[in-house]
Amino acid sequence: SGASDPFVSVFVGDAEEPVCKTKYIDDTLEPHWNESFVLNLGMASLERGVTTIQDFPSIRLEVYDYNKVAAMEFLGACEISPAVYLSHHNDEFNLTPLPGKKASLCKGQVQCGFSIVDNVSDVDDATKKQTFYLSKHRQLQPVHYVEVHIHSAKDLMAANRVGGRSDP
Repeated sequence: SGASDPFVSVFVGDAEEPVCKTKYIDDTLEPHWNESFVLNLGMASLERGVTTIQDFPSIRLEVYDYNKVAAMEFLGACEISPAVYLSHHNDEFNLTPLPGKKASLCKGQVQCGFSIVDNVSDVDDATKKQTFYLSKHRQLQPVHYVEVHIHSAKDLMAANRVGGRSDP
């Protein structure tokens, strides 16, 4: 049998580096992270009648098995389109393979929710320093954020098969 030590890396758009990660949970196939992150969507301004849903970036969640010594093992990913995160508060997403990543361990679902944060008072102090930018007309414009709530996962594949134990 075995288990994994899963964690989630969160990416915005086509970024190659994650903007944030959950903590890893030892020795489980059904982790409960219950972590939230405020993501800068990189949307400097929204113009009525000009900005469309296609202008927003996707959000990609990649689940890995944490290993102290060996490379992290890929457990699957889900790509969340703007249409989904702008309209759904909570949902379950199937983990699927990504090109160039090992697909044999891809199985399970991630449960997460989304909230739109467009009021500067809703963003914590650590993020406020990036909340405004200076427009070409020399006016301060708000930058828009989405808060992703990573709740849990289920039915993950066991990546740690040595003796049926985890390898944190």
